[in-house]
Amino acid sequence: MDASRLDIDLAGERLVLMGERAIWWPERRTLLVADVHLGKEETFRRQGVPLPRGGLDETLDRLTACVGATDAERLVVLGDLVHARSGLTDEVVANVGDWLDGLGAELVLVRGNHDRHLTDATSSWQMEVVDEVLVEGPFVLAHEPVEDGHGYVLAGHLHPTVRLRAGGDTLRLACFCFDEKVGMLPAFTPFSNGPVHKKAAGRRLFAVADGEVFGL
Repeated sequence: MDASRLDIDLAGERLVLMGERAIWWPERRTLLVADVHLGKEETFRRQGVPLPRGGLDETLDRLTACVGATDAERLVVLGDLVHARSGLTDEVVANVGDWLDGLGAELVLVRGNHDRHLTDATSSWQMEVVDEVLVEGPFVLAHEPVEDGHGYVLAGHLHPTVRLRAGGDTLRLACFCFDEKVGMLPAFTPFSNGPVHKKAAGRRLFAVADGEVFGL
């Protein structure tokens, strides 16, 4: 059994949840991720927080691996591809541009609140930017998890997590959260901790840890 992937049925479509915090939509040859926050480490270092280097390369390598593992033709980022203007150094802009040139898949960005920091320098990046939402089949691909009458919403923004308890110990993990009309992806960046989501009627939760995904 491959614990790195889990098939679910959502809005009549087969989706594959991936332990790398992504969703594979085979019918459309499309990979979905949210909240990548490129340049976040650089932003924190400029503020005096001594985060280790190499985070950008690791994130891009993870994205490349997801595309390669699925043979995706398209990578859709559900908002917040970048983190802040201060993190878009010349090195970051150049490295991301080179990565996009060699990705082998089309990148579509559904603009998120952090993507207001995209600059003239990033205009050379080979990608399509959608300012509102993207309606694909039964889904509305969005950044903010808000109900939409045009279909089932798949979004990011909140960086959803779950809290697991075993005896006196607790563990907080990133998760996929699917309610009746809106589903949320975990943040692709590992540097995130969003609100805890609890089990509720009509809700499905799937935690991710160490490249594996499992239902709760």
